[in-house]
This record gives sequence, structure tokens and C-alpha cells, in this order.
Amino acid sequence: MFAKIRSSLTLKLFFASFVSTHLPLVAALIYYIKNQHLEPMTTIALLLAATVAGTALCLGSLWLSLHPLRQLRAAILQFRKSRTACDIRSERRDEIGLITNAFSNLTTDLARTLETLERQATFDVLTGLRNRRWLIDNAPAPLSRAKREGTNLAVIAMDIDHFKSINDQYGHDVGDKALTAVGAVILAGVRPYDLAARIGGEEFAILLPGCDQAAASEIANRMRMQLARTSILPDGGAVTASFGVYQASPETETLATMLKQADTNLYTAKRAGRNRVIGSRANALEHSFSPRDEKRRSTRDA
Repeated sequence: MFAKIRSSLTLKLFFASFVSTHLPLVAALIYYIKNQHLEPMTTIALLLAATVAGTALCLGSLWLSLHPLRQLRAAILQFRKSRTACDIRSERRDEIGLITNAFSNLTTDLARTLETLERQATFDVLTGLRNRRWLIDNAPAPLSRAKREGTNLAVIAMDIDHFKSINDQYGHDVGDKALTAVGAVILAGVRPYDLAARIGGEEFAILLPGCDQAAASEIANRMRMQLARTSILPDGGAVTASFGVYQASPETETLATMLKQADTNLYTAKRAGRNRVIGSRANALEHSFSPRDEKRRSTRDA
């Protein structure tokens, strides 16, 4: 009997209501059995006290039975806000316990699904990098931190040289292989807190917190040399890329203006012969790397 009551909210409420309603009658019967007569004033006082006790019992039972619904509502609001799973499992066996546990399981599954969808929506499977949307959404945090702390911030714009010709001559499979190789080079060359993304067909961007123009140019040049040493084409040849580097002024610039300046330097590198790094700060040309520079450096060091 009690097992059925524990597993049914309806029976719980019915039992609480039945006991609360009949408590005055039970109290009067017990009083009569013990005293064999009913004194009017005593009986009225007893019935009044039993009624108050029955009402309190009924309200308390209702509160204990239904209060978890408030916790469930709070969990629903939290899930809508944070999209994180709500672990609110209940030991109750009645309908509210079943609903609570079902909701907990549902939010766990939904959180996993949303995480997968979010990753798919912001992740470039081919290169292993994030995409433009992700970069736009996540750039404000390092920009605000650089502005608040007065630290450097640089951006690299990168573009594969003659990418259309690679697709036309060797096919899109080789083009995809080139993109995969670029993604691997970028992932190997950035720090865990750098923001790297594929922002177009063969275009990439990297946001570098704490880097000035010279340091960012060095990073870009290491990537350039690593890519030029990687065998990608069917004939064993490598693919090159051009880089534009720009040191930002976080106080006045946005990601869009930073990318525009880096893109300007990128196309300067393209016009200068490709496979090189052009960097600037505050619109002034500061630094450049090219294969000729590397050859001169090697000869000087020798």
C-alpha cells in the first residue's frame, strides 16, 4: 500500500487530503471514546485545533510534494541560459521524480548535441582550424584584454600562392591536400591561446595576443619556411604562401580593421613576388621576410 502511495503523486495528494479532512472527526471520536461524553466548549476547541492541524498537514504535504517543481523550473531556466546539462536527479518514485530524471537525461543529451552542432558550425574539418564565424565571436575577449592591460596584439593574414592554378592543374584532391598541410603547419606553429581560423577558400587568419609586429612576423616566417619544405604536389613539389602581418592598436581598432590592414600587407607580399612575409605597425612598413632574405642571412652566417 505505502509503496503504491510513494510511487504515485495522485495517491500522495489524495492520502494527505483524506487524512487532513478527517482529522477533526478522528480527534472527536478519540475524545469521546476516552471521556464517554462531549463537552461543548471542549469539543469545539478540539475540533478547531484538529482543523488547524489538518490544514497545516495538508499544506505541508502539498508543499513537500510540489516543491521539486520549482527546482525543475529553475533548472529549465538555467539550461536555456547556459546550455549546460542539469544534474538534478531525484530519488523520488512518483511522477515528479520521473519527470525530473527524464529532464536531467534530456538536458545531458541536448547539451552533447548542441556541443557537437556548435563545433560543426565553427570547425573546419579539412584543415582542423576554426572558421570565420568562430574568430569573429571569440576575438572580442583578447581585444578587450589587450586594451585593458595595455599589451600587444598582432594578426597574421595568410593566403596560399597560386591556389586556383593548383586546383586547375592537379585537381581538387591536391588542393584539399594543400589546405590540410597549411592547417597542420598553422596548428603546429601557434600557441594554445592564439586564435587561428580558415576565413575563406585559401585564406587564413591568426590572432596573436601578446605579440608585437616583429614577433608575429617571425612566427609567420617560420610557418612560411615550414610550408615551403613540405612535399605536397604529385611531383614532390611544395606549396608556398604569402603572409601579411599587422600589429594592432587595441585602443582604437577592431578585428575588422586589423584584418583589413593585415590583408593589405598580404597583397603587398603577393605583388612583391609571393612566398614572403610583409609586416607593418601603425600603417608604417616595418618588417619583411622572403626567400632572398633567407639566402642572404645564410650566406652572412656562413
